[in-house]
Amino acid sequence: MNLLKKYCRFLKLKYFKRFDKKILIYLIFVCIAAFFWFTNTLSKNYITTIEHPVSYINYPENKILISDLPSKLDLKINAYGYRLLKFNLSQHTFPLIINLKSFSKKLEKNNKSYFYLVTKNHKKELNKQINSEIKILEILPDTIYFRFANYISKKVAVKPNVNINCEKQCQLTGEISCIPDSIVIKGLNTMLDTIRSISTVYKQFSDINKPIKRDISLKKINKVKFSKDKVELNIPVEKFTEANKQIPITILNLPDSLSLRLFPKNITAYFLVSLSDYNNISTTDFEALVNYDSINTDNQKIKIDISKSPQNIKSLRFSPTKVEYIIEK
Repeated sequence: MNLLKKYCRFLKLKYFKRFDKKILIYLIFVCIAAFFWFTNTLSKNYITTIEHPVSYINYPENKILISDLPSKLDLKINAYGYRLLKFNLSQHTFPLIINLKSFSKKLEKNNKSYFYLVTKNHKKELNKQINSEIKILEILPDTIYFRFANYISKKVAVKPNVNINCEKQCQLTGEISCIPDSIVIKGLNTMLDTIRSISTVYKQFSDINKPIKRDISLKKINKVKFSKDKVELNIPVEKFTEANKQIPITILNLPDSLSLRLFPKNITAYFLVSLSDYNNISTTDFEALVNYDSINTDNQKIKIDISKSPQNIKSLRFSPTKVEYIIEK
């Protein structure tokens, strides 16, 4: 019985080895045949139509395009198969360039607002941009129409469009601004009438602990030209610390025949100030007032008003907010 099993196993192994060799030989011949077929196919000449992106440069100055231009051209071309294969693999990496410089000069000279371009007249120019071994037979559309309108200009403000989050103990020390704070825009009158300002692209800043100065792009508006594409964004941020000052109280509208004694005579002002301004804050930058005319004899206290304080401090509070008084003749 064991002998029979060994014999069957031997026959099975031998059979499959022969079978594997036949498959391998078959596959080799298939690959060789495919290679020769593919080589023969690529060596033939073909006529086909392809779609190719196009870009336009050197528009007329002081004019705005108001017509829609094709973003792609249909090219009927003649070339060998291997050239077509290479071209199809690379054609989307670069657009065909149509230079409008010569037409721009004619427009400005004749004060016209439109012209058309017959594409067949530019086959040679476009052919050079593709490949000398690929021949353009036909271009569609056969005519491209350009229509322009005169620009008007307008000066508008630039508005920063940012969201900021400062680190603990850090705050803004002034307004977020742009340099320059305005630009000149050009476009159709109907479009510019509705534009009051230009904003920067949205940007978020987190955990800021120092001033920020950086270039930022302006948000584009279709068919509107900007005198600048970028501005400098300024975000004044500094670390703040708490400080306090003893402020004497000044009395207003006190009759000459009377004297007013206050208890206490001073108040304490508490505020936040940036580290760079800390030593610049003095008592004389503040003014605390009580008004004799506001005294109510039924109330033993009079309210204190802060009439003056530095602009470069934040979160001002003071204590006490009311003081006791005695009127003497």
